[in-house]
Amino acid sequence: LALGMLGYVLHYTSQNGDMRRIYHGLDFSGRLCGVSKDVEYKPLLFWCSKAGKAMDAASLAAAGFAMSGDKMDIDGSSMDPTGVHAVLATSSSLDLEHPICVEECPTSRSTLSSCFQTAVEVNSKPDPFTGSFVKQTTYSFSFVADYPAFAAAGRYCLPSNITMMAQLTEKFTTSGDAAMFHLAQILQSWHVLAGAASVSFFLGYIYLYIVKTIAGPVIYGTFILSTLLSLGTGIYWIIGTHAASVDAAVATHFQAGSGARASSMYVPSTGSMEVDTAIGGLFLILGIGVMIFGFCVRSSVELVVGSLEATLECMEDMPVLLLQPLFGTLFQFVYLLFAFWGFAWVVSIGDVAHYDINSGGYTPKGLARSFSFEDDELPYVFVYCFVAVWGLELGYAIQHYAFCFATQAWFFSPYQNGSKVVSQLSYLKGVFSGFTVHLGTLVFGSFLLAVFQIAYAVLSVIHHQMKKSGDEKGNSVANGAAACCLCCLKCWEHLIRYMNKSVYLVTIINSESFCHAATTVVAIMIEEVAALAILEGITKVFQFGGVICITGCGCGMTWLVLRNAEAFTNPSSPQFVPQPEFVTAAAGLVCAGVAAMFMNVFDVISDTILMCWAIDKKHRKANGLPPNKDLPPRLSKLLGKAAGKEGGAAVPLTADCHH
Repeated sequence: LALGMLGYVLHYTSQNGDMRRIYHGLDFSGRLCGVSKDVEYKPLLFWCSKAGKAMDAASLAAAGFAMSGDKMDIDGSSMDPTGVHAVLATSSSLDLEHPICVEECPTSRSTLSSCFQTAVEVNSKPDPFTGSFVKQTTYSFSFVADYPAFAAAGRYCLPSNITMMAQLTEKFTTSGDAAMFHLAQILQSWHVLAGAASVSFFLGYIYLYIVKTIAGPVIYGTFILSTLLSLGTGIYWIIGTHAASVDAAVATHFQAGSGARASSMYVPSTGSMEVDTAIGGLFLILGIGVMIFGFCVRSSVELVVGSLEATLECMEDMPVLLLQPLFGTLFQFVYLLFAFWGFAWVVSIGDVAHYDINSGGYTPKGLARSFSFEDDELPYVFVYCFVAVWGLELGYAIQHYAFCFATQAWFFSPYQNGSKVVSQLSYLKGVFSGFTVHLGTLVFGSFLLAVFQIAYAVLSVIHHQMKKSGDEKGNSVANGAAACCLCCLKCWEHLIRYMNKSVYLVTIINSESFCHAATTVVAIMIEEVAALAILEGITKVFQFGGVICITGCGCGMTWLVLRNAEAFTNPSSPQFVPQPEFVTAAAGLVCAGVAAMFMNVFDVISDTILMCWAIDKKHRKANGLPPNKDLPPRLSKLLGKAAGKEGGAAVPLTADCHH
């Protein structure tokens, strides 16, 4: 049913949508550059300069215009540059509210564009009986001399002059509604993001190898490196905040971007001193928090080392699991790519218009836009979002199910000559089993997560609109209730997500339905709360440290490349990146996603081993089965201590546990 509804939505979108409404620039009258009538051959958005004085023939000739006496030569025609055809001089200020569409970006001051000057409204005489009248608006344009510019992201003409560029970038960096410009930069730098992903993959596998070799020092090293990276980044950013004023920082940024090095050390800046200080403070708080937590949990490191040893032993016996981060990242990248592309396509069925903001300045027109939908079109957007989120969660569920299937197969296998012999195809068998045996359980679990996520998103939008309504006093109760509901929805989502991991494992082992498996999981969690809480908490922190280390190294390498490679610092280069901060931030998200995939390997395997231990322990107690030695010895002893028992009393596991 869901797939059928999605198919109908996409069919409607194919008939009424146009992706170009998403990313093409809008001129001040609302026409899409390169799309709308009369500008279909003008794909670039250009902000004219504010007009100066009229230029005489001598000034025009000095500027490089083609002149024949007192006449101008324009495309083989002669024009008198006086009166209504007067050419106005360019200035150092941009007219950010009235962009126009152009065929190509001007490269010198010897060309001109027809730019908006004034708009005069005249009302006709009202009808004496009904009061109806006609409002007529006359738009006046004049020729204005161009300024040198370059094409950015294939959509926008940005000024080569530092002062003029700063006028744009100040708005771009301080307004969230300039996201179209940032997105265009990021998409143009896709090769940089691909390189960052490759580097993070390489670092992830190095991380696994180091952990396998020296688990204990790696844990302490992770805490130390995470602390140093966070504190160093915070101090570095705050130095940039107090090193110079905001205007000087922005000017220095674009001097360096054009090749003129103003100082030996470039400090990043968003263009806002308050934002810079907040970012630096957050990094400092993060570093201090990691350091304090490391001191608090140092006594539990032995348990983590034992868990890591068992996890790595499983991965050593089944090396095919090392490919799971690659498969998981590939799935996530491909799915999200198509999902966001489809979302943009569905949104494009709406009517596009300029979107103005009035909170401390304005965004240059032509970038931000809004979409309005007919009443019968909004359900299409909702259905697509719900099915897309559901599909993503189902993909994660199948991956997790296959991982649990392979791990429990290793866990319940007996030791032979010091290792467990398990089929290397266990992961693929798990995928096949998930699709053919327990697909209903996986669909139901992912459906619950999708419901809570969509409900949270809808309520967040409502809450945001209520806060913007202006009647803060009258809506205080409603705002508080909405905030409480948001908190509850997010808590339930996290609870269900955590429960699903163990529910899928119980489903594999006992072949129970989702609800029965959930009941079993709750009983096990209550019985083994000590061991579960300690191992889960410490392992999460270790994974968090790994994500910070890999992400920090990936971001640092990306930043160095963007700041030093001529292809990205030269404005004449097609790959020029005007604001490397945003591309570096995007690379950081990519690196964090890849790192999270690697850390997920530890999370899933360690959680699965621990839950298998608890399930088998409960099964043996209920059936009076004898213990055996098939659990990794060190982990068995540590889990027994964590559960409040002696190592031998924590009933070891055997292959007799039924599947």
